[in-house]
Amino acid sequence: MPWDAVFLCFDLGNKISLLTIVQWIQGFDPLVHILGMKRDLRRDCFRGLNCPGPLCHSCCVSASDAIANARSIRADNYVEVSAKTGENIDELLAGASIEATRRVLARRAVGGGPL
Repeated sequence: MPWDAVFLCFDLGNKISLLTIVQWIQGFDPLVHILGMKRDLRRDCFRGLNCPGPLCHSCCVSASDAIANARSIRADNYVEVSAKTGENIDELLAGASIEATRRVLARRAVGGGPL
């Protein structure tokens, strides 16, 4: 069964979770979105309010690090979202649905695959 879209999620407060995605994605060709989760905690992370220890700032993922890693694996998009507040969820799903549908219809038009 072909995959039309994949959402790869990582914890904005844990750099290792982002690096794991970079290793895992090798060989994929569907629509790929990298999702930075817990956007609602971003300010707290960099102020040290949700810190597991004195070096918390080095554990948090900056937007520039996430974007660079998303580009390195040729992800189609990087979005920071919050499951808690719902921030950016509707926009993410709408955009991904439109793009996945466009790709499926393009494949179908050239006879390259099922719906």
